Amino acid sequence: MTLETGIRGEQSVSVTAANTAKTMGSGTLDVFATPALVALAEKTCWMSVAPALAEGDGTVGTKLELEHTAPTPVGMKVSATAEVTGISANGKMITFKVTAS
Repeated sequence: MTLETGIRGEQSVSVTAANTAKTMGSGTLDVFATPALVALAEKTCWMSVAPALAEGDGTVGTKLELEHTAPTPVGMKVSATAEVTGISANGKMITFKVTAS
């Protein structure tokens, strides 16, 4: 696989007690935590381009614009889709658009 715009990937996670706002310290409710949403988004980005990266390479988030607009209770599933929307000339910076539902 070649690193290029348009690459897409999807990851899902079930909401459990381990990834709630109450457990993760980002709130008091038993709903999917915003830090868990960020982790899912970053994992989805990384996994979408992993086959195009050199052995031992990975990705790391450096900027995030996020709207977490609805609570997801324990027992439901959250899915994230990432799409590569830009790559710097030297290939060191990749821009993604991520949506989650």
